[in-house]
Amino acid sequence: MSKYTNYSSERKITPAEKTVHPVWRGIGCVLMVLIPAMAFAAALLILQENAKQAWFKIPTELLVKGFGDPLILIKAIFTVVIALFLYAVFALITFIINRSFGPPRYGPTDMPMPRVKNIKKSR
Repeated sequence: MSKYTNYSSERKITPAEKTVHPVWRGIGCVLMVLIPAMAFAAALLILQENAKQAWFKIPTELLVKGFGDPLILIKAIFTVVIALFLYAVFALITFIINRSFGPPRYGPTDMPMPRVKNIKKSR
């Protein structure tokens, strides 16, 4: 017998008990495409209304001179900001739904949290 012989049996690899349903993956994929598209459309609408109402002044440093559309940098910045906001809103809605309808925090086999009294010992 060799010094390096393995006597243990092979471990059985079990699939994960709680996997994500494929429909949720599809919804996530759709939202990954839909949210930036909605953000770009919102950025265009904001810039169109800004041209009419003059809500804010666009700095001349952000205008691109040698490009076909001088507002391309402004559109990109607005698109990123609005997309991050939409992702945060959808994440917040998801967290609220999971908290309301999701599984309980502790199951029947979990122990209750220990109650610890903080006692200061004087020296």
